[in-house]
Amino acid sequence: MKKISCLLIVLFSTATLFAKDQGINTKISQYDLYSLLKKAALNADKVKHKFEENNLAIAYRDIARSALFPQFSTYASYARFWKETHEQSKWVSAWGAKITQSFTLNGKEFIYYRISEYNRKKTFYELWRLTETYLFEVVRAYYTVLKAQKAIEITEANVKRLVRHEEAVADRLKVNEVSKTALFRAKAELSDARTENTRARNEKRIARAFLARMVCIPNTFEIQEPENISVPSMSLDTWVKQGLENRAEMVALNITDQMASDQISVAKGEYWPTISLEGHYYDTEDDDPENPDYNISGILSLNYYFFDGGRRKAELTQAKIEKKRLRFLIQDTSRDIALEIETAFLELNTHLSMLEALKDQLKYSEENYEAVSNQFKFGLANSVDVMDANTLLNTSERKLADARYNIQLATQKMDYESGIFLKDFVKRTNLKYEDLGEK
Repeated sequence: MKKISCLLIVLFSTATLFAKDQGINTKISQYDLYSLLKKAALNADKVKHKFEENNLAIAYRDIARSALFPQFSTYASYARFWKETHEQSKWVSAWGAKITQSFTLNGKEFIYYRISEYNRKKTFYELWRLTETYLFEVVRAYYTVLKAQKAIEITEANVKRLVRHEEAVADRLKVNEVSKTALFRAKAELSDARTENTRARNEKRIARAFLARMVCIPNTFEIQEPENISVPSMSLDTWVKQGLENRAEMVALNITDQMASDQISVAKGEYWPTISLEGHYYDTEDDDPENPDYNISGILSLNYYFFDGGRRKAELTQAKIEKKRLRFLIQDTSRDIALEIETAFLELNTHLSMLEALKDQLKYSEENYEAVSNQFKFGLANSVDVMDANTLLNTSERKLADARYNIQLATQKMDYESGIFLKDFVKRTNLKYEDLGEK
């Protein structure tokens, strides 16, 4: 026996040393809500994809800006002649430099640059909203795991109560104070409670796996309870006003509306002539040093289309229609945002109004269960009464736990729907725009 014990100690010590040598961390990571959100923001491929789209908009802006500067080019050539003639040089070299610039009289190129800058801002707010939406889905998954954890605690407590009740029924059966069917009923209820406990554990595994997938971390972690979230006392009108001012979709649509106005100016610019300026320096040399040749020239050209088959008119009509369509889209989006905020506001108030009633229900359920259990001990209540009291207590515990988490989630949803959720997160974590890109 001593040899076996020594062998087990040696094996355990060897395994521990191997784990340390391989750098294996046996400690389970603990995350709070904002740690998970920061990891999700840094690791999510959807966010990185949109981040690169925003970088692409920056590149388009730089391309548009390059049209505002003149183009400078140089060239050079050298020619060698093997068949000589009396009037021809043996070799000739030439080089030159040219600077060109063209622009429309109404400044269409500057308008294009302004549109590209608007597009960069619009893409940034689209990235902002996508990140905000993704992180709020992480919040949902986080509270799903919390609810699953609480369900495990409730089902374990239910199993313990039913085990005690089964033992009490078995004791009374020995003295013929209850029938055997009461014991069968107690065993059936206990089996059902154990089944519910197993189901709750599996639901937690599934919820945690989904959360790990969204945060992009290994599925070997535990989460901490959230800090107390204060419920802001603002009126619905204040929430709606805040949402219309802060929601990234509205900001992006307003920027798109400005782009549409500039696009009309671009279409009108097609009716203006284009002016091109060109400066040219040209120099040639050959084997006769006394015969250098150079020239400097400047060109000013004006180009205007008198007839284009109706293309300019069609483009102007198209730009005006796009502007009109955007007005309807902005109005429709405003109504949708107002409805989403109102729905979230009513959900939060519903959960808050239920909380006190559910606390009272749990309190009375606990007192009722204790009273019925004591009555059963003295033969004043039967097993069915105990089962009913236990079911009521179990249901009350679940409802109260769900209500508390639903209030916290609904509060976070109000911030999300009003467009301040990501602002608060960035302030808490000091997250920077550059952090969202490829690592």
